[in-house]
Amino acid sequence: MAELMAPKILDGCAANKALRAHDAPHGDVGATDVVMVLDHQALCWWRVLAPEAELLWLHVLDGSQGQGLGSLLLAASMEHLHHRLGVTQLFLEVSVKNNTAYHMYHKFGFKVVGTRKKYYQDKDTGNTCDAYVMTCNQFHH
Repeated sequence: MAELMAPKILDGCAANKALRAHDAPHGDVGATDVVMVLDHQALCWWRVLAPEAELLWLHVLDGSQGQGLGSLLLAASMEHLHHRLGVTQLFLEVSVKNNTAYHMYHKFGFKVVGTRKKYYQDKDTGNTCDAYVMTCNQFHH
């Protein structure tokens, strides 16, 4: 793998353009949101209401998956949220079927605190899937 650039925080139009490139389903960036990209191959989007933040979207482009980019970006964004913005509690939802993401989040200290029934819906089939609600207050990895 080629040497990676440092993760970069985007705002405004650049953030919204990156979200669309990564198929983010939630609309436009809000005033308290943090969008971070890694070589335009991986993106994460946090909604920050310090001392809490919720991960709205973490995505790695298909051709770049399996190279650890999601983990690198998650670590960098967690460090930024904690040390720069005073965040002490993180939340996210992850599909009960997404074992790869679940194990990555667990590795970073996220714990399941609940389940949202029929949270995700497949845009092609209409089938629904439950989501785990996970939280983390550990910022060392």
